Amino acid sequence: MKISVLKLPRSERFICSTKQVKTLFSDVEELSVHFGSLGKTFHFDGRCPKRPQLTGHIAASLSVTRQRTSILCFYPLQRDELSEMSVLNFTNELLPQMQNWLGQKLAKTETEILVVEQFLVELTGGQFKTHNLRFL
Repeated sequence: MKISVLKLPRSERFICSTKQVKTLFSDVEELSVHFGSLGKTFHFDGRCPKRPQLTGHIAASLSVTRQRTSILCFYPLQRDELSEMSVLNFTNELLPQMQNWLGQKLAKTETEILVVEQFLVELTGGQFKTHNLRFL
């Protein structure tokens, strides 16, 4: 696992810590984790034809490529828009859900992984919404 972290101003924070990610995803070898280092905002891949309508901010994205590599990205959020309850909800429910999703995808055989699959976590008004995307 490789982790890179972007230093943030005091007005921003990530939805979870590197320690929490290391604890849950320590068994995944081919995982690159980026805390804002690939960009401060999420952008859809150009190959994704069916994009969900987003009303909030993407807090995290997890992708599995056809080559069986995984990329976990966290995007900075404004501290004043993020309650402690939201952070606890993410770390206790959504982060383990992301771990399970990744485990299911990596358990597939090489011939079963034909597309890029992506799991998005959107934060809207203190509530989380998940999206599953598939594209070439």
